[in-house]
Amino acid sequence: MDFYNRCYGCMEEITKDGQCPHCGWVEASAPESALHLPPGMILQEKFLIGKVLGQGGFGITYLAWDFNLNLKLAIKEYLPQELAYRTGGQSDVSIYKQSLAANFNYGLEKFLEEARTLARFNEHPNIVSVRDFFKANGTGYLVMNYMEGVTLKQYMESRKEPLSFEKALNIFIPVLDALREVHAAGILHRDISPDNLLLDAQGRVVLIDFGAARQAMGEKSRSLSVIMKPGYSPLEQYQSKGKQGPWTDIYAVAATIYHAVTGVMPPESLDRIKEDPLAPPSTIGVKIESPQEDALLKALAVQAEDRLQTVEEFQAKLLEGKPDGIKKSLEADQPVKPQDEHEVTKRCPFCSEQIKATAIVCRYCKMDLQKGQQQAKEKPERSLPGDVDEGARPNEKAGSVKPEVKYSEDGDDQKLKVGGLASKTADRMPGIFKAAAIVFLCVFIIGAISFFGGNEE
Repeated sequence: MDFYNRCYGCMEEITKDGQCPHCGWVEASAPESALHLPPGMILQEKFLIGKVLGQGGFGITYLAWDFNLNLKLAIKEYLPQELAYRTGGQSDVSIYKQSLAANFNYGLEKFLEEARTLARFNEHPNIVSVRDFFKANGTGYLVMNYMEGVTLKQYMESRKEPLSFEKALNIFIPVLDALREVHAAGILHRDISPDNLLLDAQGRVVLIDFGAARQAMGEKSRSLSVIMKPGYSPLEQYQSKGKQGPWTDIYAVAATIYHAVTGVMPPESLDRIKEDPLAPPSTIGVKIESPQEDALLKALAVQAEDRLQTVEEFQAKLLEGKPDGIKKSLEADQPVKPQDEHEVTKRCPFCSEQIKATAIVCRYCKMDLQKGQQQAKEKPERSLPGDVDEGARPNEKAGSVKPEVKYSEDGDDQKLKVGGLASKTADRMPGIFKAAAIVFLCVFIIGAISFFGGNEE
């Protein structure tokens, strides 16, 4: 246990060694792999490293804590496993052999260049926020906001049936909005799939884990294995001389929409060259209008030149015949909740999350925006039997006992309002006064009985 008293599994404060009461993390748990940084390591004298959140062939993402801002974060480490390694107990990354150094350094520069570019989109609600990036331990790191939520893949797996096309539009139109700005800056995502779209707890869908640096490394060195995602990667990503552009991301988005509304992953693009087995959604039970189905299939064209070429074109085709845009809001079980179009928001200067323009205290990092101090956290009241959170997340069973917790952002007083039956108890008297009232009532009744009984005698 370090003197900061943070659990490496959830970064909540804990008071003693052993198992965390919040997440169950066991203190002194060894790293799962020698490649991982050991929990408890400090980077840049301010970032506490926790457990591994995810690992791929080109990097590792850790849970982290910023001591300066008292904020939970996610930090991605550049570590292409075909080029470099880390031995257990060491922090520095080593390259397998000197002949691979040029490729490693090229990828590192592309990794940091991508971070620098993404940092320009910190104001965009549908693109992962990059807070910082730096070199250390012989490699590079990208610091991002930590977001509570589920990936689209997890959400799809939690459902008993595919999404309706209207629900899918509610998710993917904001994704396309984000891609439009990314493409305008001259970069591509190159790795869109259900596991790289996050549905967060604040009702947003966020693009995460850009793959541009990974793809650039593969293009520079054909000896490196560039990991494709069958069903989502278009033909040009498999080809050594395939020309990539906005149409590359459009294919991946269309493939993800297809999977979401049909429940079936599209065939791998390589398998569609000679004979295309892709079934139009309407032929397998999906309720979809002809213009939208035509747009989806056009975006899924095998050859890049036959595909829709720009995000604007794809959006226009998807919304054809829908003059008011997306007409239906998501249902209660959907984790994405569109914001009130009349609600004015701003970005918290400390954690960059979106909050109401009138907020004085940030609901996420609890910082007082006027005083620059962090407010003490208040614990929500326990729910009562029978309370049901109608906005439960998809991995919560219907009817689970959980109050809906809403934060008041009207002033300094950061009070909790608990929905359902629990809200009715919020204004009731505390238990000690309730007990005193009962005792007083009993004494009153006994006194009355004695008085009237004495009169009868």
